[in-house]
Amino acid sequence: MSARWRSATVGAFLLCAVGWSLRWASHVPRGAELAPASLVLRPGEQAELRLVNHEPGVVALGFRLRFDEAVVQVDPVPPPAGLLSADGSTVHLAVRRRPGVLEVPGVAVTGGRTFSPWDTLYRITVRGVRPGASALTVEELTVVDLGDERRVLPVAPARIAVRVS
Repeated sequence: MSARWRSATVGAFLLCAVGWSLRWASHVPRGAELAPASLVLRPGEQAELRLVNHEPGVVALGFRLRFDEAVVQVDPVPPPAGLLSADGSTVHLAVRRRPGVLEVPGVAVTGGRTFSPWDTLYRITVRGVRPGASALTVEELTVVDLGDERRVLPVAPARIAVRVS
């Protein structure tokens, strides 16, 4: 095989690799999401929602969660023991409550650690109160990355239905 054919083959291979990378990158989610995106509960039944990260290098976050407290009760789940360490390398500020609002003012990791893509940023327990529907809406999910850049990430609301049957 001549050098000309080898160069053409390598060039075609590189072009295909770049095209595949761009196609894959366009399908990777950005921001964060509540998972699962919808729940059906009975009154008194509970389930857990996770706020899942899709951004690289996140070191801190804060957000508000709005919901209809006549339909659902929402409680934060303390961060996992592995995330909170005795050496003080994790900060978790106290959660604040108002009617229909749960506010998480701050969770941060230090010591060069980050929340990676696909990591669970926060866990929330949802309990059905009475029949109806409520959207759990994350407002102003603000993250700080390794470069000290502060960004607000989009999060689609989760739909919660409470049914008797």
